[in-house]
Amino acid sequence: MREIKFRAWEKHLKEIIPVYDIDFDFKQINTNKAWRRFDEVELMQYTGLKDKNGKDIYEGDIIATDDYAVAMLKHWGKKTEEKISLYEIKFFEGRYMLFDKNSWVAVLNHHVMSKANELTVVGNFYENHELLEKSK
Repeated sequence: MREIKFRAWEKHLKEIIPVYDIDFDFKQINTNKAWRRFDEVELMQYTGLKDKNGKDIYEGDIIATDDYAVAMLKHWGKKTEEKISLYEIKFFEGRYMLFDKNSWVAVLNHHVMSKANELTVVGNFYENHELLEKSK
């Protein structure tokens, strides 16, 4: 069973903060230091995957693919160059997907999940969005 956990982007502080509890009645999260309202943060859920360095992969993370992942994207009919590409993890229409700066490129299905250790988290959308602009 997949571990359910979250982290959050704190809009005012402009930093990633841990989430220890979520109170849906009062629409707030507990960071173990303070409570934040939902409108003060952007929640990011853990995908249940770890990258090749053992780092948890969350929604909003920017990941770099290696040659194997590029080959898988080509197999799925996606045009990509033979180089490392950067993608953002997004939760879209009930599933996690890989997005480049223009559109979705792959669903995080069992094929990708079995090769998650071929991916590397290089940042996240909130702190490193410029990486996606430089990609490709």
